[in-house]
Amino acid sequence: MRLLIIVVTFLLPLRLAAAELPPLRAFIEPEQFRNPKLSPHGASLAVVGVRNYIDMVAVIDLATFKAVPVATLPNARLLNYWWKSESQLLLLVDFWQDGAGFQLLDLKTGKSRALRRLNFQGGSIVNPLIDDPDHMLVSTYTYAYAPSGVDLRRLNLRTEKLEMLTKNPGNVTRWLTNRAGSTMAGLGRLDDRWFMLVPEPSKKTPWRRIDLGDRDVPDFWPIAIYTDQRSILGLDYSAGNTAVAAVWDPAHDRKQVIWRSDDVDADAILVWGDDETRPRAVAYETDRPRYHFIAEDDGALATQIDALLPDCTNAIVSMSADESKMVIQSYSDTVVSNYHLLDRTNGLLKPLGSAHPGLHSARMAPIRHFTFTNRSGMNITGQIHLPRDAAGPCRAIILTTDTSLTTGTSLTTRTSLTTGTSLTTGTSLTTRNRRNFQPYYQLLASRGYAVITINQRGTAGFGSSFEQAGDQQIATGMPDDIADGLDWLIREGLVDKRRVAILGGRKGGILALHTLVRHPELFSAWINIDTPMSPHFLEVGDVVFGRHSEKSRLARIGGERQTAEYLRTLDPKQLLPAVRVPAFCYYTRDPRDNSLVNDGSVAQRHFEKSGLPQVFLQSPSAQTSFDTRKDFEQAGDDETERVYAELLRFLDRHLQ
Repeated sequence: MRLLIIVVTFLLPLRLAAAELPPLRAFIEPEQFRNPKLSPHGASLAVVGVRNYIDMVAVIDLATFKAVPVATLPNARLLNYWWKSESQLLLLVDFWQDGAGFQLLDLKTGKSRALRRLNFQGGSIVNPLIDDPDHMLVSTYTYAYAPSGVDLRRLNLRTEKLEMLTKNPGNVTRWLTNRAGSTMAGLGRLDDRWFMLVPEPSKKTPWRRIDLGDRDVPDFWPIAIYTDQRSILGLDYSAGNTAVAAVWDPAHDRKQVIWRSDDVDADAILVWGDDETRPRAVAYETDRPRYHFIAEDDGALATQIDALLPDCTNAIVSMSADESKMVIQSYSDTVVSNYHLLDRTNGLLKPLGSAHPGLHSARMAPIRHFTFTNRSGMNITGQIHLPRDAAGPCRAIILTTDTSLTTGTSLTTRTSLTTGTSLTTGTSLTTRNRRNFQPYYQLLASRGYAVITINQRGTAGFGSSFEQAGDQQIATGMPDDIADGLDWLIREGLVDKRRVAILGGRKGGILALHTLVRHPELFSAWINIDTPMSPHFLEVGDVVFGRHSEKSRLARIGGERQTAEYLRTLDPKQLLPAVRVPAFCYYTRDPRDNSLVNDGSVAQRHFEKSGLPQVFLQSPSAQTSFDTRKDFEQAGDDETERVYAELLRFLDRHLQ
């Protein structure tokens, strides 16, 4: 039966008025409203708010809509939290310079109790055990000073004791458990070969070892226990050109593909709320995020929610134990994150709040997805953020990958709906562009600049053949793809060919520099963010893409000597004399010696002598000490705002 939904005003306004242009700071500061979670019976809702860089937790009684502050963390960051009962919250807190630890909060008494701290640099929370109020499963280093994997332990929240549940037999780095907390699989790597362990019925051999290959990504990546609570759901990279979602039956060593595409890879596994033991869908992306639901009922509910909250990607981020109440997160290219409460018993959908009320969707730039054919006959995709008030060809900034200009705490949205494992093949040079809210792209678009990204050959997510087409193409084919995409947009009348800048950061800056030098007629300015100025920053994985072993990656070029020779031909500093347009450079500092990272002083010396119009900015000292987390994060955002203000002044001068 379709839901009859009545939208009512509740708790917080979703957005402020859209009349005024948001200030730069609105795109930079942390989310003000995040991570709402329902209690097990759905009687209460907890939510994290941020005011003046301080995390606060409030609990709302859904019968009276009364909100009560229950925790303030003046010098810490709340990483996550869980309802362990109707009256208990378990907080995982990063205590600034003292590491991470648990706080158990009793809502009846208002008292909190610190639990023992765990080394979360070496492990993680494996299973919050949502049906067990007294325990959760965590992984910890097997050996504190010489890590060779992790053990699986049960943490007793009452006694604070850590009970060994599964001893690491050697080199296991991740454990998978079912809803009841039973160990169902382990993933590890030894001597450059991946393996998966599954329980063996015989006590003499408790584990059966399954080889998963020697490439940098395993042939099969186990992500979650399947709905039967026995089989293993994961991404299979050995089934053909694209990654597929498959279920591995360990009892019979059989894999069954449950979703595949000839055009794009399966990205991740979708779960609802904190129950990571019940996968709901396979996530993938074409022109927008899409899902293949495992159960028909889940798919039908998702379709209803999408009809009620159109033009957004909608995710169920929390729900009561009986699934009668759900918190829906909605986001899109123009919406950061809006949250709604869905009561399925009476059909009410109530707005809860917005992560950034100051960023009104009506002021944000929608993404236009486009496809063009490059000079080699390949179909290439891209995205353009067009300013809302664009009335003709726009000033534009085209970005290579790995280009986020962030210097401190940044505005982020939840765009990966995985079980806690995010899998990206290749390198940062080949990360695909996604249709979600990009705060810094929106900042530039709000000031009148179209922002362009191209999924050039070598980009991950479109199958292994497309990735491998980028091998050894950083100076040739990849720049040509970027140029061909820009030419297409110019012919379409979207971009002013006389007013285009290219922006690249870190290793993506090397691609931007080669594109600028190979196609100088297309660009009027160069924006360089921490671009390495020496070839020794490049590795073979930066120029040979897709899944490989180290040996096979080197063999693609001809061996170690040929690889070293090829990387030297990409030396960025040799290209600097060919740059004939105004340049904006920003380099951060190395905390070890306070020098500019990535040999940035090479670029600084060149532009001081070049006579070209240029702006060269450096971050403040990396050795500055801060007394509190608030001071540290605020200083980072101050610096980001300073750099963007200078960048906009530079663009306004040179892209007039």
